[in-house]
Amino acid sequence: MIQRRAPAPARRDTQPVDRKKLALVHIIKKELNLSDQEYREILRRAAGVASARDLDNGAFRRLMNYFVRSPYYRVN
Repeated sequence: MIQRRAPAPARRDTQPVDRKKLALVHIIKKELNLSDQEYREILRRAAGVASARDLDNGAFRRLMNYFVRSPYYRVN
């Protein structure tokens, strides 16, 4: 009898972001008052995606790092 191995679990970085993270991206967009054009350019430049729905966990992390280091983000 041939035993088959279960597929390896997907890496955490390549799994799509959950709803909470997706909502956070949209909240940041709204709070920073970004135009749709600016927002999409940031998504492309920082995370390499055209839409927030295309983010995986690694791209989400890169996007958050971009916002923290960018002139858009101000700590009060």
